Amino acid sequence: MRDAILWLHGNGSEGHFDPANIHVTGHSAGDHLTAELAAMDWRAHGLPRDLTQSAT
Repeated sequence: MRDAILWLHGNGSEGHFDPANIHVTGHSAGDHLTAELAAMDWRAHGLPRDLTQSAT
């Protein structure tokens, strides 16, 4: 999941996707992945801390 978010941020503008407007959501086991993404320190990857705009 982390790699997918990193790819979206790095390549989103090429696919008519706003890389500054990333939201993640999950259900059941996906909730666990969503929580991990929300808690991730994106700065460790050279990205803004608030890379994901919301997580539900």
